[in-house]
Amino acid sequence: MALTIVGRKLEVRSDEIPVKRQDGTYAFPRNVAPFETKATINPRDYALVLEGDQAQRVMSMKQDINGLNYQDAQVKALQDNLNLPTLRTFITQYQNANQALNGEPILYDASGNLIEGEQLRNYASRLNSDCWIWLNAGFEAGSGCLGLDLVTVAGLNKDGSLSTKKVPLEDCLQEDCWAEVESANSQGLLTRKSSHQNYKAGKVVYFYHPRKNSVAGFVACSAWADVSCNWFPQVSAPALGVFPCAEGDAKK
Repeated sequence: MALTIVGRKLEVRSDEIPVKRQDGTYAFPRNVAPFETKATINPRDYALVLEGDQAQRVMSMKQDINGLNYQDAQVKALQDNLNLPTLRTFITQYQNANQALNGEPILYDASGNLIEGEQLRNYASRLNSDCWIWLNAGFEAGSGCLGLDLVTVAGLNKDGSLSTKKVPLEDCLQEDCWAEVESANSQGLLTRKSSHQNYKAGKVVYFYHPRKNSVAGFVACSAWADVSCNWFPQVSAPALGVFPCAEGDAKK
């Protein structure tokens, strides 16, 4: 006796896109509302940073503010109502872009348009193989892991100096090693060594653990990428820049 198997067609409207996740397939809109921010940006050059179902900020898809040291890059960004991505923000977006290549999460630009096709491939390629950027994270003596506090820049004081926020550093890897990107804690620090001893875009990067009086950055080329928490903040180079972020306008 023959066995008949009939599948059920999933109904996805023309203004939606199907997205496969571990617990099923979801239909997401191809367009969402534009992102409102006080910063003057080209919305097509910025991508929503989705954390769960929320997007509180956007991050540039292009490296900018090049050639400055850590402090000067922070000041320049803040003067333009922008900021540097924290470790957590960057790691989240780095995962989002790579997972989007596999049809898992989805990405929208700040205009509310879906990022797909060649635009998505170019964006992921830039993150995976063509960037050298500062991240908004510094490490000073404190009460957290490794005897350190995490220091992030929160804004500009009236005198032009940087306003900072300190919190104890959460537990993270305490050695330099290949690490799993998905092991990032709530501060964006990696917590689990990888069994793979080579770069896997979006999955495995080299992690340089936090050092006192250092700041964080990320660098990627075709054969290598690392999350570094041991950079000297005084360093500058023509190719060293940032992926600026813009926060949502709280009044909107």
